[in-house]
Amino acid sequence: FLAYTDVVPVPNPDERHAIDHNWCVAEALGVGHVPKRFDIPVRAESRTWALQQMKDLPRPWLAFGVGARWVTKRWPPDSFAELARRAHDRFGGTAFFVGAPDEAPLAKKVMAQLRGPSRDFVGTTNLQQLAGLLDAADVMVSNDTGPLHLAVALGRPCVAPYTCTQVRRHGPYGQPGAVETGVWCKGSYVRTCDRLECMTDLTPDRLWPALSSILSAWASRSRSA
Repeated sequence: FLAYTDVVPVPNPDERHAIDHNWCVAEALGVGHVPKRFDIPVRAESRTWALQQMKDLPRPWLAFGVGARWVTKRWPPDSFAELARRAHDRFGGTAFFVGAPDEAPLAKKVMAQLRGPSRDFVGTTNLQQLAGLLDAADVMVSNDTGPLHLAVALGRPCVAPYTCTQVRRHGPYGQPGAVETGVWCKGSYVRTCDRLECMTDLTPDRLWPALSSILSAWASRSRSA
């Protein structure tokens, strides 16, 4: 902060998405009229690698990010598994898992409960390979964590459970698929909690309509292709 010379006022900062908040700097510099567009370069070899990994697996391809650094962001593995089973029972397809190496046990807990085909990429990809996989995905289902927002930037439709963070401030930007808990302490941004009431409040039933809508649209496009 010592090198700053000017302060940009932000009206109602707690009511703005983080991207819109930071965009106030662009407006102050006179370039606020430029469209808010995410340009994530994915190398051709990364796309080829991802498609090679997935080529023999049935679509739709559902990317799952079941970990998060904060325990208060981690929707239960059983809930992810229930959502994945419903998706497979109705639409078929393949669930694949991405994330950091320390999230591998969570992914394995989910995969152990699945009936359909799945692939585990947790802790095995570099950033470009991760981008290639997410770029190939038909939908991303994830906690509020890095891969979710990378998928958004790549234009993938996303579904996300929001427990301790707020959709209006840190949801998947420009997308309607984030579902927020209704408990009294929602959006508190606490990193530890002894109660975690939000996890039982935010059931798979709450997220299924968003995921079903995305996959129904995918199925419709596939039939007409």
